[in-house]
Amino acid sequence: MLGDAALYFMSIFTKSKLENALFLVFFALLIIFGATYFIHSSELWSVYIAKNLFTADYFSSVSLKPLFHFLLYLFHLIPLTDVEHLHLVKSVFAILGSLQFILIWKIFSKHSIVQNKILSHLVFFTFAICSSVFLQNYFRIRSDQVCATLFLFFIYINASKKLSLKYNFVFLAIYPLIAIKGILFSLLQLCHILISYKKEVLLRKYIHLSVLALIALLLSVINFSWDGVIYFLQTTNSFAESYASLKNWILGDFLIVAVSLFSLFYISYQKWTLKIFNINISILSIFAVIIVILFPQKHTYFIASFVPLLVLNSMLFAIYIINNYFKSEHYIKAVSLLFLLFLTFNCFQLYNTSVYRSNFSQFKFIRFIAPIIALNNLSYIDGIGALPRANNLNCFVSPNDTISNNYCLDLVLNGKPDIVILSSRLMSLIGPDEFLKNYYSHFGYNIFFKKDFDSHFTAPKDLSPALLVFGFEW
Repeated sequence: MLGDAALYFMSIFTKSKLENALFLVFFALLIIFGATYFIHSSELWSVYIAKNLFTADYFSSVSLKPLFHFLLYLFHLIPLTDVEHLHLVKSVFAILGSLQFILIWKIFSKHSIVQNKILSHLVFFTFAICSSVFLQNYFRIRSDQVCATLFLFFIYINASKKLSLKYNFVFLAIYPLIAIKGILFSLLQLCHILISYKKEVLLRKYIHLSVLALIALLLSVINFSWDGVIYFLQTTNSFAESYASLKNWILGDFLIVAVSLFSLFYISYQKWTLKIFNINISILSIFAVIIVILFPQKHTYFIASFVPLLVLNSMLFAIYIINNYFKSEHYIKAVSLLFLLFLTFNCFQLYNTSVYRSNFSQFKFIRFIAPIIALNNLSYIDGIGALPRANNLNCFVSPNDTISNNYCLDLVLNGKPDIVILSSRLMSLIGPDEFLKNYYSHFGYNIFFKKDFDSHFTAPKDLSPALLVFGFEW
């Protein structure tokens, strides 16, 4: 009876127009969710520093992520205010991140592999929103998410028509050009090549030339930004510190991790994915888990870039099991009810864990301070680069970068910036206002003006202090 009710409830969405409307609403919500989500300080810094793409003094920083910073550099060519700039970048990356869901759905629904349309929708939505790590990061202004979207795009076009080996090498080479860390996605691509092109790799002579060309490319990238490579390696020594993030992810995303691991024991499922999608998604998802476990950094945005592959594999494996072991109408109703309950549970869980945090207060703060800096031609530091168009003295506070931190401290000690905005990162370096008293007076809201500057401005009502606006990052 309950199974019949579940099928009837979902059947109202299976009419083509209503079905399309449902997915349009879902993807529109994803874009809005991402565009209005809290902006992490590392995202803000990437947006800001990209304008120095062709500045020799910052070459080692921007060349660490060549294509990624080039994309962000293009936004600086458009005449925009600080607020408009950030809104545009956030919107573009929200759309880019939402493509991950669209690609997952397109791959999942390929060749009508799902015999029951209602159940396919239940399975898709259940797994699509089952990972809070995924939902909190797919829209991030980060190279990790660009690589994740590109890898899903590769799976999508390869599923339509198996790509030749040379095109696989093209994808393999692009990831480290997006960012040095993208080489981890190159390893995923290489795993696929070794599984799907065994004979070609061993027999075709041009493959050896392709490998040599790839090695030459990687060596060029390393030589292109050796300082950047050194910095990258210095930030990958934090396994113990990041273990908690790994543990929390496995506990929080237990469903997709467990389903993906379980799929490894079904050789028939792996053969099926190779036949339908020209790729062993099960092996790749397990390899992604291994990369996450072995790679020292365990930041949630890094983990989240590999989660879409696990989500896709979990969806496909669930449908494969249903199609092979639950074919009767009675079983279909029972399984539909089960996934409806899973979906409801996921919705309540997301609601109770408060996965959403808006960026409204961030934009309100920037909207207030940006015109003051621009109209008075002032310099500022905040340790994060929250104003992409303003005259930042290129101070970024990082726990892994002693040189950068000492530079920021020197700026404050010598009273060089006209304005100091005390974000949580900057406060972690200099304390509440210990080094500011000699040169600055506190305007309020963690904003400090030079003592000789007339700072008689009226702040808008309910303006939050910078420490709260740009702090407590998650």
